[in-house]
Amino acid sequence: MASAGPASPGQRLGPADDALPVQVTFEVGGRTLAVALPAPGRADRPSAFVLGLPKAGSTLLNRIMRPLLNRAGLAPFSFANALFDLGVPPDGAPAALAALYRPAGYAYVGFRGVLPALPLPPFADGRTVVLVRDPRDMLVSWYFSEAYSHTPPGRAAGDGLLQDFEAARARARATEIDEYAVAKARTLAQIHAALRDQLAGLGHRVWRYEDVVFDKLRWTREMLAYLDLDPPAALVERVVAQNDLRPEAENPDRHIRRVTPGDHRNKLSERTRERIEAILADMMREYGYA
Repeated sequence: MASAGPASPGQRLGPADDALPVQVTFEVGGRTLAVALPAPGRADRPSAFVLGLPKAGSTLLNRIMRPLLNRAGLAPFSFANALFDLGVPPDGAPAALAALYRPAGYAYVGFRGVLPALPLPPFADGRTVVLVRDPRDMLVSWYFSEAYSHTPPGRAAGDGLLQDFEAARARARATEIDEYAVAKARTLAQIHAALRDQLAGLGHRVWRYEDVVFDKLRWTREMLAYLDLDPPAALVERVVAQNDLRPEAENPDRHIRRVTPGDHRNKLSERTRERIEAILADMMREYGYA
């Protein structure tokens, strides 16, 4: 069930936009939940899509892009974050939420892969940027995040996702990193395949974490240029500088644990790396890691 409401004052809508829902309600386990859009940005700005993969620098990407997209006239919104805060797992997202995709005025951010029930809309064509990373480093980062630094989900949908979270943390802490990385590589292969299928036929541009992490200003300017957005140059420089963090020492309990690419060589055995490379051969070739 979806409920509609007016746009915020001063926002210009298209002829039919005022009939579209700004909130979608749905039920999970007998509980009624809702996901709502923020007030729209400019109606003359086509919506943008900011995608990543788990542990591929998506938090950095979103911290940089959110304020810049907002200043450029697009209201940031994350399906994934909204569902996580409610305690709804990604595969539990209702298809009805697709009604919240709008062709103008929004920046859809926070993707770490794609949500099965929410395929990217046709108007994502040419309006999508993607950040990827060496999958071997992704798996190392995933281990430390799941075992130590990830924050727990919300509980509005019940305790199910929180229980899964706690069980996954316990398993990660009880598992050697090599064993964990090989098992998670199969999950990553599925996530990558779903992302690849979603992007097929949609114009988009991909950046690699290793190529941009030490030149964030150039990277940010390139993303904005691809999306044809023009926030003030001084703001771009300030936001990038605020997010150019490089830990002096590794800290497993922090989200920003280690920035330097190639950490898998210090954490994983050669045999484990070979097994991961076999499982993720397609992904590594596609993004130039093989």
